[in-house]
Amino acid sequence: MKTRLLSCLLFASAVGACVDVADEDTPELETETVEQGVCASPDPFDCEPTGGTLDAPEITATARTASSLSVQFPSSSWWTSTALQRRPVTSTTWTTIASFAGGYTGTRAWTDGGRAADAIYCYRTRISDGTTTAYSAERCALTLPATSSPRVNRLQLRLVIADIADAGTGDNVGVNLSEMLLPGYNHTGLDYAPVKTSSIYPYNFVDDFKRGRDFTYDLDLGSVATLHDISEIKLHKYGTDGMCVQQFQLLVNGRVAYDRNFGSATCQWIDGDDGHQPTFTVTHAQLRAAPQFATYASPVPPLYVCPVAGGGWCMTIPRSELESRIEGMVGNKIWISDDLYWSSSQVYGPRAVEVSQGDASTLRVDLDLAGNVPYAPDPEVDIDFDIGVSFEPAGGGYDLILDVKNLHVATDFAWWAEALGVLFTPFCGSGSTEIGCAGAVEDTISAAVSDGFDVQSQRIPMGTSGFCTAPPFAIVQSDGSLMLGCQ
Repeated sequence: MKTRLLSCLLFASAVGACVDVADEDTPELETETVEQGVCASPDPFDCEPTGGTLDAPEITATARTASSLSVQFPSSSWWTSTALQRRPVTSTTWTTIASFAGGYTGTRAWTDGGRAADAIYCYRTRISDGTTTAYSAERCALTLPATSSPRVNRLQLRLVIADIADAGTGDNVGVNLSEMLLPGYNHTGLDYAPVKTSSIYPYNFVDDFKRGRDFTYDLDLGSVATLHDISEIKLHKYGTDGMCVQQFQLLVNGRVAYDRNFGSATCQWIDGDDGHQPTFTVTHAQLRAAPQFATYASPVPPLYVCPVAGGGWCMTIPRSELESRIEGMVGNKIWISDDLYWSSSQVYGPRAVEVSQGDASTLRVDLDLAGNVPYAPDPEVDIDFDIGVSFEPAGGGYDLILDVKNLHVATDFAWWAEALGVLFTPFCGSGSTEIGCAGAVEDTISAAVSDGFDVQSQRIPMGTSGFCTAPPFAIVQSDGSLMLGCQ
């Protein structure tokens, strides 16, 4: 799974494991301001190559510091000239910062020094073959902040849908926190299971995007190691079933880092129809100017004296947090696809995602989903796997190992096999029984889901701790919570 779970959470000196820092500045060449090929879109990733028929090379970013960004791009010997151009994200004017003569095939590299800290700069290439000039798509990167930034171990989005007519939606909704080459791309598709609101049959369920709903999502941590790796908050919706947002909050490590309240009657419509826009963006500048972001301080982990031999300090990750993180990770994986989906008809336990103790070093995860089968009732798809939890020494510190194993996928066709058994004949052959053919279909779907459901083991650098005198330990509690500690 793609989310970095519990990273850099307990041990205080792991900053170096979370952020790659390069310290190389190269003097800047004489600049030349040009206006050609200005991108009118506020989103740099909407900007496509411009110019003639030449194929200008794509730029990649390789390193960043608080005062520099390093980029590279391929070069071809038949170009007569190549130029690297830059613009601050706040400007539409391009400046040539490096020029290269023709006759070289290979990789051009450049470190752009003298940049401002915690600022976004965009780059593109301009090439010529003597008769035609072309520009590449622009790509942007974020410099590091001037001072250390709080580490991130959890990201959440609280989303309040207005309680007015047609405010809810059935469309796909997602959020971006970064679209930079550095620190990287961050996106989460928001897709949680319907929530069971009654314990007596027939059960009642409520959807997360229902009118008047107040719901908090766990977000993917990819490319966000520190607070200042967050370069934007972009809400986007696909489709024409409008959504009106009353309020949203970005929570970092459980504490609000940004809050926007539009009000119920004046809620913000996000839609691809009726004259509305399908995205709403908090820009880098707006985010940095927000009081909650500017004054953010990460909360102190809730440490307590370990109830084990030798004492020491511990903290507990509750079962509910583990379940929410996993549900967000799974929802992010399936939200844009129709192959698997959350379905209230398939939730047989109290929740669609259930975490329990396998043993003292193993978490057991049970997911209840449905599979999309054309021209037939959608079957239950039950996905179970274990997560082994342990620590291993690494580089003078410790890595938390989350070892995903024992993945099992089961589907259930038997309940309607007899009623629709005649439909199986073309699939399995005239000699097959209805139940035997249903079993074959179940096995086929189970194998396909197992192959496509990418559950990855995790190795999480935790660094070292000044208050630990012995190796850290992880214990799965009987209630499914996870205790981390050291002596």
